[in-house]
Amino acid sequence: MQNVDPGALYQKAMSSLGIGAALWTPEDRVEIGDVGYFHHGSFIRMFNVMTPPHEYPNQGTLPDDYEVLENKEIVKTEVKPMIKMKNVSLKSPSLSDYTSEPTPFAFPKRFRFVANGGPSAVLLTLEDAVVEEIKPDPVFETHFMNNHRLWISAARQYLSQVLHEEDLVLIRGHTKINSRWVAIAVQGSGSFVVEVNQSNGTSVTCDKGLQYAVHRGFLGTTTTARELHNRNILEGLISTPYVEEGQCLLVKYYCMKRRLWGSPKVVSVA
Repeated sequence: MQNVDPGALYQKAMSSLGIGAALWTPEDRVEIGDVGYFHHGSFIRMFNVMTPPHEYPNQGTLPDDYEVLENKEIVKTEVKPMIKMKNVSLKSPSLSDYTSEPTPFAFPKRFRFVANGGPSAVLLTLEDAVVEEIKPDPVFETHFMNNHRLWISAARQYLSQVLHEEDLVLIRGHTKINSRWVAIAVQGSGSFVVEVNQSNGTSVTCDKGLQYAVHRGFLGTTTTARELHNRNILEGLISTPYVEEGQCLLVKYYCMKRRLWGSPKVVSVA
C-alpha cells in the first residue's frame, strides 16, 4: 500500500467524528476568540478579538482599527470518558461495558477494533475531557464578516502570509483532554488493538496493510518522553511523541465559504 501523509490522514479521519476539526499538532495556546489560520496541521494565532491588547501579553500582530468584541458567554462542559468512532467497530470489550465501568479504570486494558475501509478514526479517553465553546452567534458571525478582509490584509502586511478568504478562521470553541487518551486514524480495512497500561503508556498493533497515525496522552510516570518517542517511530506513521496534559485536540471555528453565485458566506465548522 502506498504511504499516506500521517498529518493529512489524522486530520481528515479525526475531524469526521463531528466533535471538532482535528489539529495534527495539538497545543495549549489556542483560545476562544483567536483569529488565525491552519498551517501543516498547526493553528497559527494572529491575535484575539475578545481581549484588549493590554490584557493579553501575547496579543500578536494587531490590524489597524482593531476592535474588541464584547465578551460572550463561554459554555464549559465536562465530557465523561468515552469512545468516539467513525467507520470502526469495537469488538472487545463491549461499548456498554466500557462506558458503565466506574472510574478510575482498572489496568491494563485491551481494546480490539475493526476498521471498515477508508479513513477511520477512534478517540478513546479514560479521563474527563473539557469542551469550551461559544454557541453559534450572529454577533460573532457579523464581526467576522465585517472584519475578515482587514485581518487578511494584516496577515499579508505584517506576517508576509498570502491568505485567501477561506484560509482565515475565528476560533469559537476547543476540546482539551487530560493525560489519559489516545487518538487513532486508520487507512484501510482490518483489525487493530490498543493496549493501555498504568505505567507503560499505550501500544498499538495493526493488521498488515493498515496504515495509521496516532496521538496519545502521557500515561503514567515511568515512561519517559524519549521512550515514547522511540516507540512512536517504530509504530507506523507516527511522527510525534506524547502530547502533554491540557493540549487542544479539536477546535470549532468560523470561516468563509465561497459560493458559485454571490459573495462568500460565514460558516461554522463543527
